[in-house]
Amino acid sequence: GYPPMSAVLDQESREIVGRLLTVLREQLEKRPPAEVEEARLRVAEFNKRDSCYPDEGPLRRELYWRHLDFFRAGREHNERLFLAANRVGKNQAAAYEVTCHMTGVYPPWWEGYRFSRATRWWLGNRTWKECRNLNQSQLLGDAERPEEALGTGMIPKDAIHKTVLNPHIKFGLESFQVKHISGRISTAEFKVYEQGEDAFYGERIDGIWLDEICPLGIYTQCKIRTAN
Repeated sequence: GYPPMSAVLDQESREIVGRLLTVLREQLEKRPPAEVEEARLRVAEFNKRDSCYPDEGPLRRELYWRHLDFFRAGREHNERLFLAANRVGKNQAAAYEVTCHMTGVYPPWWEGYRFSRATRWWLGNRTWKECRNLNQSQLLGDAERPEEALGTGMIPKDAIHKTVLNPHIKFGLESFQVKHISGRISTAEFKVYEQGEDAFYGERIDGIWLDEICPLGIYTQCKIRTAN
């Protein structure tokens, strides 16, 4: 499984889930094919993460070796830069890794750093508009369609626990919470460089995704917040 069922359930619970899955498969086989396909597409829409970096096909993982290098480097380095051309998937890579750490669900091929607990994140950009249109949309779905698109980003819809609206920009979020596989809650807060260095003081953070180059003072504060 993804994650392996054995990692989260005891033997008795696995047997119960196994019997339930058998019943569900039998019921599914009785449904019209068109209805089944529509349901499959609906599930895929709200589970984008599961379609990223597949084993086979035209978008197979081995073709994205720079992305894999970036993930792998996290095991040894507490600071990384993905410097590449436009539209090669830098934001997707960042969103994918943040999703893994916030949910605690890592693919079998993952060689990067792993957290064994729920995590706290800062997600930064130059302005609130860029933060909404890039960081937020990559993780949670198209920000300009908040009701219908929430959950179509990298974080699965059923993992999103709570969102808090941002008073500074329409359709923007100030923070959100994600269900971690441990049963606890991971948190993320959006920040922008135009808030100034003071907005980056005082907290211990597990990870920070800065989408664009930031002022030196903010960079220094981010290094301090993730020093552990």
